[in-house]
Amino acid sequence: MSKAKGWQAVSKTISSLVPPIHQPLPLSKRDSQRLLDALKTSFRSELDRQHGPSPNPLSSPKASTTLTSASASSAEKPDVPHRPTDVHLHSILNNPLLNQASSPRRTSGIGSPYDHDKEVFQQAVAKGLMTIPRAHGFLLKIFKTAEKNTLSQSPLYVPLQGTGAGLLVLQWLKASGQHNTYSWLSNQKFSVLLLRFMIAEGLDDMVWIWLERVMKQASSVNTMHSRICSDLLIKHFIAAHTCTEGLRDAYSSVIQVESMLKKNELPLNQLGDAWSLVAWNSTVASWKHAKAPVSLFEPFVAMSIELERRLHERAHLDLYHPTDPSAELALQYFRDDDSFVKRLLSQWDPAAAPKMPPYVQRVMALGIDAANHLMSADRVREANTILDCISGIQNRIQEIVGGGSGEVKPAV
Repeated sequence: MSKAKGWQAVSKTISSLVPPIHQPLPLSKRDSQRLLDALKTSFRSELDRQHGPSPNPLSSPKASTTLTSASASSAEKPDVPHRPTDVHLHSILNNPLLNQASSPRRTSGIGSPYDHDKEVFQQAVAKGLMTIPRAHGFLLKIFKTAEKNTLSQSPLYVPLQGTGAGLLVLQWLKASGQHNTYSWLSNQKFSVLLLRFMIAEGLDDMVWIWLERVMKQASSVNTMHSRICSDLLIKHFIAAHTCTEGLRDAYSSVIQVESMLKKNELPLNQLGDAWSLVAWNSTVASWKHAKAPVSLFEPFVAMSIELERRLHERAHLDLYHPTDPSAELALQYFRDDDSFVKRLLSQWDPAAAPKMPPYVQRVMALGIDAANHLMSADRVREANTILDCISGIQNRIQEIVGGGSGEVKPAV
């Protein structure tokens, strides 16, 4: 069909719906909606005539996870034809910013408990009222609803899988152009929560695309913006992984990110904070997580040397080895020298920071875990040596606090 005939078909459809030109403008809301529907229907029909019918990329769960970026189309089936014009026109027709705003409807208990909040979100997007804080509030509301509907023994990421909230926010970020600038990463609470939804919904492939992109930019251009974006995305992505029941994905993600940093010749210290966060969840907060397999745990721990992490972190991880826990590094750490306690607390100024520094809390947790391990192995004398050191830390803290209440709260 020629272009002229195609436009005649569109024009004829519009003419049948819109009254003569002398009608007072602007159009009513109903007429505007009819005009929009007519345009979209005719536009899609014309595409089918000229290109042949193509499957809707949103028709399958797998495709919905990759539609959010044209560069993610490689995750779809290879035999599905996707012409560049089709992808571009589909993104135009389904842009959330062009959706007709409608009043949200209260669900009657039938269907998903998230439907009303999602309608409110879509209405705000269509009106141009959506912002990062409002998107964070939307995700938080969905999260709390999912938490309330979760059985006590079920991991929370399971109900998050079916909310579709992460996909909605991701589509808005893409349509508004913010996902390319990474400005949303400056809001840590929002970005960690969004990435948590994306992981649960199987959208984490998009995050790996982002990581590859910002690392290449940081490697080639080496601007402060690209380096900061890379740092934040790594940190927030790994933090989102530590919120799951097990740490298997957190370990594998840290290992993969290290490989990507080396490939792009970027400094490994970008991974330091994320590595320490996973190490903390593997030891102090280990009660929240299932044990990781040795095949992931040992490579993760071995990274501590190259990342130049502190000895007490490595010593604590050795105590939590899945099959062969050891207190030898802990003994080495606490026996270092007589000035151990003084050196440990030398950088703490209680006047400026009344709460116990996290690293002191970590050392005390290490000492208690090491002493318990040694006691269970009938190495009582060595266990008492560590307990004496812990007692010395507590006494020194009381001296530093001085005339205060004597109670020092740990940092949160």
